[in-house]
Amino acid sequence: MIQKAFKRSLLFLIFLITGPSFISPASFLGEPFLRRKIALTFDDGPRPLATRRLQQILKRFGARGTFFVVGQVAASNPEVVRSLVKGGHEIANHTWSHSDLKKMSPASLSDELEGTRLLIEELTGRNSYLFRTPGSTEKFIRLHFTVPPKYTLILWDVHSLDHEGLSPLEIAQRVELMAKDGDIILMHNGKQNTAQALEILIPSLRSRGFEFTTLSEILQYRQKHLTSAIDPAVLRG
Repeated sequence: MIQKAFKRSLLFLIFLITGPSFISPASFLGEPFLRRKIALTFDDGPRPLATRRLQQILKRFGARGTFFVVGQVAASNPEVVRSLVKGGHEIANHTWSHSDLKKMSPASLSDELEGTRLLIEELTGRNSYLFRTPGSTEKFIRLHFTVPPKYTLILWDVHSLDHEGLSPLEIAQRVELMAKDGDIILMHNGKQNTAQALEILIPSLRSRGFEFTTLSEILQYRQKHLTSAIDPAVLRG
């Protein structure tokens, strides 16, 4: 009798953890027990209005994110970059001009990354070698691209496809369906649907025990807790 009761309890626990999102395991077991981490990352920008809206939403939900900024745009909007850092968010590199990677020489790419890195350091006092390439497919990157020395190329585990005209609900549902512990989520800074999707997505994932943290913290977390020798979302120079 005791063994049967234990098995039923164990099966119920497994169902709560792996079951559908409309059932919140944290509501039964307590949030610390099911604490998971995830990184929201936003390409492009900073755009004064769009970035501030994303920042307001993240602040309202107590979430932090990482913003991959375009150097020449950041240079024109330094106060937005500083505001993001002040709000606890991370700034990373999305090249200087957002040119198509397939059309850039290695020397040009190196110059663009260095220029943006130095600008980020000047504006924030923080140095980062994390970057994401614009205008290229994951297949091209893996087959033809060499990461510059010292730099770390950040890909993604879940692409929100928010740049393809999906509705806010479709974006949120896509990410929620695919998201798992330690994931890096790719979104865009400047898409109206992205901001609206966040208002659906963040509380939904939080109900499943997810904590929204910066990319640097998620990389440390992955190294400590997700011990696979190969990290397909991270390519190092």
